[in-house]
Amino acid sequence: MAIITQMTRGRNYARYVRSGWDKKAKKRTKTEIHLGRVVDLEKRIFRDRKGLFRFDEKSLAKERVEEPSAPAAGTKVFPVATLDFGDAWLMSEVLSKSGIGRLADAAADAAGVDRDAASSLVSYYVLERSPNRQFPAWLSGSYQSVLRPKARSVADGRVSGLLEALGTPTARATALSELARNPAFNSPNLKILLDSTGFPNTAQMYFTAISTHAGDMELCARLVFIVRECDWMPLYYRVIPGNVLDKNTIEKCLSEAEKLGLTISEMLFDAGYMTAENMDLLKEGEIDFMTRMDSNLTEYRELLEDLYPTLDREGNAVEYNGRLVFIACRKKRYRGRMCFCYVCLDTAKRAMEDMRVSKRDNTGKGISEIFREHSRSGIFVLASTKKLGRAQVLPSYYARQGIEQIFDLAKNEANVLPIRTHSEEAMQGHVLVAFLATMASRWLQSKLSGKPQPHSGRGRKPKEKRHIGLRECLKYFRNVKISVYPDGTGIVSEPQKVVNEVLGRLGLEMPKEVGKPAA
Repeated sequence: MAIITQMTRGRNYARYVRSGWDKKAKKRTKTEIHLGRVVDLEKRIFRDRKGLFRFDEKSLAKERVEEPSAPAAGTKVFPVATLDFGDAWLMSEVLSKSGIGRLADAAADAAGVDRDAASSLVSYYVLERSPNRQFPAWLSGSYQSVLRPKARSVADGRVSGLLEALGTPTARATALSELARNPAFNSPNLKILLDSTGFPNTAQMYFTAISTHAGDMELCARLVFIVRECDWMPLYYRVIPGNVLDKNTIEKCLSEAEKLGLTISEMLFDAGYMTAENMDLLKEGEIDFMTRMDSNLTEYRELLEDLYPTLDREGNAVEYNGRLVFIACRKKRYRGRMCFCYVCLDTAKRAMEDMRVSKRDNTGKGISEIFREHSRSGIFVLASTKKLGRAQVLPSYYARQGIEQIFDLAKNEANVLPIRTHSEEAMQGHVLVAFLATMASRWLQSKLSGKPQPHSGRGRKPKEKRHIGLRECLKYFRNVKISVYPDGTGIVSEPQKVVNEVLGRLGLEMPKEVGKPAA
């Protein structure tokens, strides 16, 4: 007979094992009793769900003992664990203050899973760029296990089961509907950006197909995002097969966004989405737009023939980000709808493209062909339903770069890539969690930018604060630890200067102690 102990997630558990021989049955017998957590092995004191007990190895009886009273004054008490506190506490506050936590709770309720598990997984996607199989290890050393105690049930099982539950259409629709009902995300007359990006993977799923997007061929699925233009906050997502063309997705995205409750009045997208059918769709929905015109269209060539000879005149010149740009406008019917078309000549872009042309091997090309390449360099045409001043054209169009930044944030900071799932349901659940993690990362990133609020014109103009990177912020917060004591209380270590600066920008105050009753 023996008492065998085993460490599991930093805790020492024990079981009693005794072997014997049954003379009548003439066979070996084995008795095994699970004793729970070890409190004092020498005195044979253990803890199960009912409390403390002393185990008698002869009678196999459990004698209940009283819980130890609080230590007397002057008695030294040592912490039983030291956990990562700052980053887990920060993510809990971010999810609560931004309203993103309500989206995770809504998805969890619709999927029939615990809220603690869903919110903890969103925090894990932001804080860690690691496989989901390492989620239990992270949870065991983080204060997240105290903030969200029911998340331990996921740590004991498979994370893929949680993702499959969250991957149902009901969970996704519930989360997006909750987003549309929140005035912090949805408002009348939304101005949005729409685009898609590839999800390279080789899993045998319906979404995985060969894509030839932008001239590149890869085996992938595609992710469509709708992003708010003013602050680049993601508002909507869809996963589609990799071989679906951009122009075929806009109708479904706008239709579903409208049913969810998003009120879109203006949108910005790339040339690949513009067709005559989509133009009619935007006209019916009374949605203004701005897009780049495809250079293969007849309208594009006609505009260049009309406006290019007089384009580089002083009256057409504007300054944009320190470089000279010439812009001329002409009202013209484009894809069956009257638009304001802006022919733009970017001198800096022309210089770079001319340099590439000069470095290429032009042997066999005539002077007219080389001149034609030079004349087209640096030129692009934008089409919009709104009349804009020359100084407004490029800032309005280059706002589209915001959605590229969000794709980069999702792939590099919110753990959306690489795809580590092998079923459609788990992949959909993974993308939902990554979408919420992207929203949380973007919300926190906007607070860390250091840009002052618009000045009212009265008093001293506020100075621009130092920019703090998202990953830098999270690393400093992780350095804040908590020492947990036997009575359940904890003492938080001193935060560094960067942590205090971030807390000031977020309007938060980190507790010095936790677990004690209020005075």
